[in-house]
Amino acid sequence: MITSGSEDHYKRELRRPFWKLRFTPPLEAEFIAAAADRRLKHNMICVAALIVLYDIALIPDWLQSPETFAANAVLRLTIFTPFCLVCLAILKRGAPPLLQEILLGLILVMTVLFETSRLVQSDFDADAAIYQLGGGLCCMMFAAVVMKARFSTTLVVLLLMFVLKANFIWVAPGSIGAAGRAIMMHAFASAVMMLLLAAFLLERAERVGFIQGLRASLLNRELEKAASTDGLTGLGNRRYLSEVTNSLWTDQKGPNLVSVVLIDIDHFKLFNDHYGHVGGDVCLRRVSECVKAAATRPDQMAFRYGGEELLLVLPDTVEADARVCAERVRELLSHEAIPHLGLNNDALVTISIGIATADRRATSLTDLIATADNALYNAKRAGRDRVWPPRRETVENGSEALPAKPQISSKPRTVKTGTR
Repeated sequence: MITSGSEDHYKRELRRPFWKLRFTPPLEAEFIAAAADRRLKHNMICVAALIVLYDIALIPDWLQSPETFAANAVLRLTIFTPFCLVCLAILKRGAPPLLQEILLGLILVMTVLFETSRLVQSDFDADAAIYQLGGGLCCMMFAAVVMKARFSTTLVVLLLMFVLKANFIWVAPGSIGAAGRAIMMHAFASAVMMLLLAAFLLERAERVGFIQGLRASLLNRELEKAASTDGLTGLGNRRYLSEVTNSLWTDQKGPNLVSVVLIDIDHFKLFNDHYGHVGGDVCLRRVSECVKAAATRPDQMAFRYGGEELLLVLPDTVEADARVCAERVRELLSHEAIPHLGLNNDALVTISIGIATADRRATSLTDLIATADNALYNAKRAGRDRVWPPRRETVENGSEALPAKPQISSKPRTVKTGTR
């Protein structure tokens, strides 16, 4: 099912004129595709049932008109039934919706054609009139209510049925007078109008239900997104982080190498003290946009880990590529040039970043984040506004002063999301 529609789009479709059934072309194609499998099964069952019911009707044929029974049996058993079986075989092979409608239309018209042809073979008396009226109405109801072809198909089929009935009723020889024939014509005409209305309302209800289903699906997606998204930054929240990483760690066919990038805004408490919480929220959103922009692959996911700490989870990413991604975040933030007057008049907002890479089969997410957390701690000790661990060549050239290695905890630092 296509999921790109908006609530306003669906509302516009529901406000369309009552008589207008078809949706806009993209939505119409989606509607047909969504119902394709269900309608195929329904049509196959209806055709199979029609074969049985129509052939069983040979019994009342024999009781009402024994002299025409042989001819009717030949029509039904050697033409109608084989044709329906061929149609059933075509349907079973997965006929497209348009071909299904054509086949259904042909089958339904044949039922009336063969059933009405008896009128020219026998005397059109009162018994024949009752038989024709009952049989014709049953065929029409089966077409409109049971088989439930699309309204356009039902319209054509019922009109053809009425024309065939009217023609045979007026030309068939027999003892029924003009008044009796007119009454039958009126009965068939009334039945056609009522059944067309029923077919229209049935399809309209199906279409409205389809739109309501899309609206419900859209609402569910929005609720799921709200439940998995941090309201301030638009990044994934801790709940979504647990879902994603559980899926990643349990996927036997997924990538084994995983990198995490832990990001912390430098001197954020001073920023909050100077600009207030509203200013701090604006700053946090702008930094989050930089983090999202740095995650260029679909499988790279950004989360708000807590407070002013943000997290990137990078599946199938080596440490060097994780460092490139981290430096990209710093580069994007430098272009933002967010003033940090809480630090000094010339200061800009900066971030410190810790990265960690490991084989998910040999570690847990908790341990991986703990390693990144300690790397972040080292970045702070080394002067902030940097990525840790640095590139090897940078360390060898002495341009990065290595802080004393801290004791690595088996758990990440406890982050209090209410403080900054």
